[in-house]
Amino acid sequence: MLSVLISDINKIESNFQNYKNINRIIIDSSVSSILTSAFSGLTALEYISIPSSVNMIGYHLFEGCISLKEIVIPNSITIVKNHSFHGCSSLKRVILPSTLTGIAEYSFFGCESLIQMTIPNSVQVIGQNAFEGCKNLRQITLPNALKFLGPSAFSQCISLESIILPPFLGNISNNAFYQCSSLAKVIIPNSVASIGEQAFSFCLSLHSIIIPNSVTSISNFAFSCCESLTSVSLPSKLAAIRYGTFYDCNKLSEINIPEFV
Repeated sequence: MLSVLISDINKIESNFQNYKNINRIIIDSSVSSILTSAFSGLTALEYISIPSSVNMIGYHLFEGCISLKEIVIPNSITIVKNHSFHGCSSLKRVILPSTLTGIAEYSFFGCESLIQMTIPNSVQVIGQNAFEGCKNLRQITLPNALKFLGPSAFSQCISLESIILPPFLGNISNNAFYQCSSLAKVIIPNSVASIGEQAFSFCLSLHSIIIPNSVTSISNFAFSCCESLTSVSLPSKLAAIRYGTFYDCNKLSEINIPEFV
């Protein structure tokens, strides 16, 4: 195995894919930016130190680094870009900076070893598929500042047990919690106006759901195949129950249907 020190340069733009045996990288404070795919595919990489001098990291930065176990992102970073840790299947510990405002699409897709994560209160956007397939993720704390949660953001997080959606979230996107089969508790705030297609489909452990009065639209198959769902409280302003909304919810025994639906 090989340990590497990167120093005396301002920008890391080379791709290290020809050095598959690198397992440890130390980056010197002379570095201010790390460009796209710089470390992608380093399958032996277990540890990397990123200094606070780095204020820009590129797309696909650690994609496919299947041995990477932990990462501390410095306060100089404001966005985790697309596919940054896609497929880092051994990643167990992630420390995100308090300066972070966004987690882009597919950032942590398929990080199967993640068990819990705290997202800083500064984050306003979580992109589509950001945590899809994190099958051991049991606990995640969403920030109060969050305004956008992308499609399939937590799709197939099969160990996720509960979720409290933050008070400024405007919509629940398509497939947001699709196949979260252990999800038993969901709290939806009064800020949410719509629930997308298959947003909670195949949430097999969900027993009841209270949909707040702020919700005016629930899309097709939103709660389909929730086989444990027994009780649903629908909002008074709901104009229609879309096709397949509660399809195959065979245990559903109590549902209040608003007067004008």
